[in-house]
Amino acid sequence: MRAGWNEAEINAPTLARMAQDAGASAVAVHGRTAAQSYSGFSDWELIDQVAGALTIPVFGSGDCVEPEQMVERLRTTRVAGVLVGRGALRNPFIFEQADALLAGRTPRVVSMAERGQFLLDYIDLLLTERVAEDTGFRHTAPGMTAQAPDDATPRGRKKWVINKLRALNSWYTKGLVGGSDLRVRINSAESIDRLRAIVIDFFGVDAS
Repeated sequence: MRAGWNEAEINAPTLARMAQDAGASAVAVHGRTAAQSYSGFSDWELIDQVAGALTIPVFGSGDCVEPEQMVERLRTTRVAGVLVGRGALRNPFIFEQADALLAGRTPRVVSMAERGQFLLDYIDLLLTERVAEDTGFRHTAPGMTAQAPDDATPRGRKKWVINKLRALNSWYTKGLVGGSDLRVRINSAESIDRLRAIVIDFFGVDAS
């Protein structure tokens, strides 16, 4: 749930209590209102208030895009955990880094080559996603049909993979030197082979 509809209607404390009374095992609270969307800041004082008022675990969300922010929220509020959205799209290694900080260790430096290898592994994962999946494994809501990549032709699946990588890279390349140029190159790629070549070249991945 979000904090509420707007500043005049902050209903997360009431809604969270109702969820607990109805038998929920845990709740998650994002500290922005619906009216704020992605603007402004997440209200962690409100999240802490909700966490302190319930007996079930409360997970907080909002503005945790660096591992240090995750650790600070865990240490200064009563939440059971922190949810990370955009921060993980920009830096998938954020969880490992936060875990190191919590343990009193200095997070290791993630090399450019490792960041590039992550993208190559992601491409391979997408190419095989839902291939040979057990019947009935994936559930859909009543009246809905499963949304899957176009497997009618290899070209259809590859186009889907290219589009997925383009979507990820709008976040993944933020803050990188030359990131805007990389986004242009990836968005213009029309084949999986070209995508791989761009990633290998930009990140300096050992392709041997």
